[in-house]
Amino acid sequence: MMEEIKRELADLKANYRKDTYSNVLKNKTSAPDSINKPSLPTIIIRPKSQQNIGKNKEEVQRLINPCEINVGIRNIKETKKGNIVLKCDTEQELERLKKSAESKLKDRGA
Repeated sequence: MMEEIKRELADLKANYRKDTYSNVLKNKTSAPDSINKPSLPTIIIRPKSQQNIGKNKEEVQRLINPCEINVGIRNIKETKKGNIVLKCDTEQELERLKKSAESKLKDRGA
């Protein structure tokens, strides 16, 4: 019994192949698949008149209160052209934000 175990262990050691870092890199065919996150519902607010970029964002933040319309805004970004990009969690929140933005910003010229 002990002899069988020793023999089996010796066979396993002989057949054991330890990969080195360079061998792993040589054998690797492609990079692992990256996980694409689903895109969030997005709205872009374009100003009617060219203004200072920071002013556009401040005006949008001042006029649209997410707590009033029960919307979770995930991200706010400014573009070079002065557009404001808002991302919400769900499509329903996006629709509420869109209605609020249209009503409050239409009169302001934003």
